[in-house]
Amino acid sequence: MFLKLLIQIGFQLLLVHLAGPDDQRPGWRGELEMVDSETGQTRLLTLDERARETYAAEHEEFCLGLQRLALRNGGRYVPLVTATPVDEAVFGPMVESGGIGLRG
Repeated sequence: MFLKLLIQIGFQLLLVHLAGPDDQRPGWRGELEMVDSETGQTRLLTLDERARETYAAEHEEFCLGLQRLALRNGGRYVPLVTATPVDEAVFGPMVESGGIGLRG
């Protein structure tokens, strides 16, 4: 695997996952018309509370999969929300994860 090769030659793996609040749990409800950007096909979806809960659970599982990928390859996983100011992200979760070191 490409990640293992990079790690073997001395690179460190830091997966930074940037997601917005709607990526974690959709804020919209009701009927949605989704358009496939490649084919132009449309599909009507109904997004009720059950669908929102299912989506949120799937998103959480996706995030856990990224975290497992990073850990399995000796790396770190840092989830960030788009609303987090850059300085808070860098000096908070990124430093706490060990992905960024500070020199004093």
